[in-house]
Amino acid sequence: MKIAVRCLTVILLLVLSSLGAIAHQDLTGQKCIVIPHAIQAPVLKGDLSDPAWRSGVIVNDFVSISAKSPVTQQTQARLLWDSKYLYIGVLCSETDLNGMRHVSNKHDGRVWQDDCIEILLDTANAHRTCFHIMANCIGTIADERSIDSDRTDTEWNSACRVKTGRIRGAWTLELALPFSSLGFTPTPGLTWGINICRARVAGAREFSSWSPSPGGFVQPQSFGHAVFGDGNGKWSGIQLLSWGSLSQDVALGLKNVVECSIPNKGSAPATFNVRMDDKVGIKNISITQKKVTVDAGKAIDLDIPYKPSGAPNEVFTLSISKNKAEVFRASHPSTYVPHTSRVWELKDPLFSELLSKTPPGDQKDGTIYWFHNGISYKLRPYALEYGVRYSLEEQYKELAQRRFMPITQRGSLNDPYLMKMADKYEFKVLYQPDYRSSRDAGVPVIDGLPYILDPRSKAAYFNDLRSTLEDHSKYIWGIYTQDEVHEKAIKQGVMFFEQMKDTYPYIREVDEQVRSQFGFGKYGIPTSLNDTNPYRWIAYHKWVNRQLLNWQKDTFEMTRRIAPEVKVISVDPVAGHNPFELDGYTPYVDIATHQLYPSANPNRQEFGFVTKFVADLVNKPVWPCAHVENYAYSTTPEEVRELMSQVMRNGGKGFHLYIPDVRGNSADKCDTLLTKYGCPERYRAIEEILATTYKMNEVLIPKDPDCAMFYSDDHFQSFAAPDLTYPNEPEYAYTFLGPVARTWFKIVNDNMIADGRAKLSTYKALFVPAAKYQRPAVIAALDNYVKNGGTLICGDPEAFSWNTNGSSLESVRIKLAGAFCSKVSKQRYLTFQSSCPLKSLRGRRLPVMADAFDLKPAAEVEVLARFDDGHPAIIRNHVGRGSVIFFAFNPFNESAIGDNNWKDAFRALCSDLGLKTNRDIWRFKFPPFKTVYRPDLQENCLTGNYIKWSQEQPLDLNNIAIPGKYSYSLPPDAVSDRGDPAGISFTTGKLTDRRRAPTVAKSELRPEDFSVTWKQEKPADLTFDLAGSYAVDKINLWYSGQLPSLAVYGSTDGTSWNLLSNNPKQTTTQDVLNISLSWKPQQNIRYVRLCLGDRDPGQTMTLAEVEIWSKK
Repeated sequence: MKIAVRCLTVILLLVLSSLGAIAHQDLTGQKCIVIPHAIQAPVLKGDLSDPAWRSGVIVNDFVSISAKSPVTQQTQARLLWDSKYLYIGVLCSETDLNGMRHVSNKHDGRVWQDDCIEILLDTANAHRTCFHIMANCIGTIADERSIDSDRTDTEWNSACRVKTGRIRGAWTLELALPFSSLGFTPTPGLTWGINICRARVAGAREFSSWSPSPGGFVQPQSFGHAVFGDGNGKWSGIQLLSWGSLSQDVALGLKNVVECSIPNKGSAPATFNVRMDDKVGIKNISITQKKVTVDAGKAIDLDIPYKPSGAPNEVFTLSISKNKAEVFRASHPSTYVPHTSRVWELKDPLFSELLSKTPPGDQKDGTIYWFHNGISYKLRPYALEYGVRYSLEEQYKELAQRRFMPITQRGSLNDPYLMKMADKYEFKVLYQPDYRSSRDAGVPVIDGLPYILDPRSKAAYFNDLRSTLEDHSKYIWGIYTQDEVHEKAIKQGVMFFEQMKDTYPYIREVDEQVRSQFGFGKYGIPTSLNDTNPYRWIAYHKWVNRQLLNWQKDTFEMTRRIAPEVKVISVDPVAGHNPFELDGYTPYVDIATHQLYPSANPNRQEFGFVTKFVADLVNKPVWPCAHVENYAYSTTPEEVRELMSQVMRNGGKGFHLYIPDVRGNSADKCDTLLTKYGCPERYRAIEEILATTYKMNEVLIPKDPDCAMFYSDDHFQSFAAPDLTYPNEPEYAYTFLGPVARTWFKIVNDNMIADGRAKLSTYKALFVPAAKYQRPAVIAALDNYVKNGGTLICGDPEAFSWNTNGSSLESVRIKLAGAFCSKVSKQRYLTFQSSCPLKSLRGRRLPVMADAFDLKPAAEVEVLARFDDGHPAIIRNHVGRGSVIFFAFNPFNESAIGDNNWKDAFRALCSDLGLKTNRDIWRFKFPPFKTVYRPDLQENCLTGNYIKWSQEQPLDLNNIAIPGKYSYSLPPDAVSDRGDPAGISFTTGKLTDRRRAPTVAKSELRPEDFSVTWKQEKPADLTFDLAGSYAVDKINLWYSGQLPSLAVYGSTDGTSWNLLSNNPKQTTTQDVLNISLSWKPQQNIRYVRLCLGDRDPGQTMTLAEVEIWSKK
């Protein structure tokens, strides 16, 4: 439906609105408002007390984005505008003001993780791009320009003024957005797409929005509409409904067409001159002019096409005049968003030079694989709707061809068809034993799952493992221990204890075990997921870790006893570092796995960090689950190459793949289900990298680390982490040591240091990113390391403050660090002393990008750097034959790793410490692709229904808009087509409507709406009238059921026909298959006829899509 049709209805509704009016809905259900022009601008106070707010249009009735239903904490906003600002005042009802999260206090920080308001403005109203402004409850701003939440320009600065406050039962936000930051000033009658959203973190999490936004906030196609009105909050004049795309983007549905509505409120017909200018600087790129006459009392909807040049500084202006007087004028810059790097850029790559003489290990056998393409009950309907090929047997065949080893459970492994395919194509599976039958034994359930650490769940798991190994071991390559098991166990235990401790005896036993075994007799299970007592969390984490380590041990030993040839793969934690004491898994796994998640930050190598984290702690081959699918964002092939290369340059051996369309699954529409459908070039990139991995010799990983990084499980176990993500200082330390300085180091943890496995004496330097809570045995080992000549670099000003039993370590800490650490202060810069013994750092001035502490060093302690106010910023304390370098702020933060001054400083620090830098391992990268990129088709699709999928976006390429029609000699009798069988338009017929599928809500998709079916078995002809003469050379056809013999004929006049190609009768199938017939055209033709023969008795035929192609 055209925007103009919708918004004309908006005008009729909103002309009647008055000051302080609330939002309305148009006839399609879209929310709409008119924003009043402020008579007097509100003064921002943070409490909505200024009288000017009363005249703002009210936006309320927020709904959950996951379900179009009310939320427990409502939100109301008021909007006004003047010549300089858009004003938005928000009242957020909140019953737990003290529980609100407001961690982010720096511009462009992680505001979205706090209690915050998000404002999204589609100023072109093309349902594609938007400005995105986030403000948390203390007024911290993060802002960006975005396209579908995927490509972003974080350099854009909204320059918003913000004030926040609290009143009884609510928090408030007032914001003024200067139009200068958008590059234009609105005019009355301009329409924007708009949404106001809220992330509530206090209490139960809620994500709500004014306009329903399934799948997330950044969904421009789901925004409501806002019209800029006059001082009375009304508008009945000319309305600019949409600017169109304002770019060269070729995504399906985007048009470079301005849509406007021009009313004539006079008593006689009126003529309007409409002009569209496209300029870059002072240079006119194009000028489009139209003259239209509007009858008295009527309005017309006008479309004005244009062709952008693609220049980022392009500006478009629409002006409308009547009787030579200008009555409307509006401008908008191009919506072009520059492509910015989202992954680490490696400028000096090496490949073959970094391969050892060691042949590939178990990775030559294949890849751990989540077999989403085997879900035929979803994919067969999808194939009919989207007009794509899907064959279940081909998916099994591909498992063997690509060496994908699918993860299965008992139900799948008992499927005779799977075993038939496994025998036929000779692939093996990974088996994940199932514990869920324990619910039948009475184990309590939360979120559909029984408590995994209940002994009855463990018994169910091992009964399943035992019987499966005994019955099916010939099909099993490995045991996949369990997915995200730590996360399930941690959350479940706390929730059961909070909700059922009086009725569930075993959870009380767990609490006693936690107290007695790890809680020093006083710390048990945390009281809730938001419990902030660090000692309860430490004790509880350690108990869970011990249970799951024993689980892994039992899995390994049972597998070795029953089927010793079967590999054992570790548990699979969620992405990021986790304090799960992974060093204990070494004896009990053949392969370690762990999820990896891309951050879209080019200053990070997050895939590399987690791979090295696991490889160093577990010391077994690592095959991580590289989430390169459309999950965090839609990755490009080159981004995939870098991300998967990070795995190998950090000690990874093989891969674990999960490649459905994750974001599509949560979206309202355009779910492509699989990477191979939504982004074929990414799928080919993955295939090529895997093929290389299977055959290449192993990467030559250095064996001589000369420094180490200490990962404190004790410390990170202290956090209440409802979402099980932890502060990221270890990754930032990794970044400086590895990708930046290119040293080679070892990651060691508390257990390895305490029991001596870490061999600290072999390292020149040991870096400590964070360790506020620490057991004394580890500190004693660190003290001994320093006394014997080691250098300890401590980035955490609060390191070694508390014992895990809750007692203070202040005296030990002061002795090691050489300073007393007091209150937090704000500092901006530090300067290294001219006498600093680290000569390469002398005189350097660096920004301070984290909270600082006041250090009071002992007299003999050296001050290496001072803040601008003279306080010590970095000190060095000599202990025995070694020293401790201690920071008054933590340099291991996300801002610092993106700062070139800090990068240079860490390179210099590592050099001055005598560490070997610039090691070549950090240059490893898979070679450039050979098979990934394919040229666009050099043909025209005459039926107008071709889609090229790229980055999960449907691209409108190669289609010609012609007024073609097709007809049936025998209309489909089981599922009919749309319209008259004697002449169905290409734009409406089911056989040529593939482009409609991505625009239909998933809840409304039905295969029968995109296909036709014959039950009667008689021959049938389909005749296509191309409404013109073309050099037709190919047809493509998608079908299910039985496709009979097919003959293709062509004609110039619809009377005389020539045979072009034919195809024999096909075997009946449940799948959706396709055929492609091509020929060398002898002449141009107008008509194409498909003559379908008779089918076998009782066989139906379904046609999903037909394409007809010609040479360009």
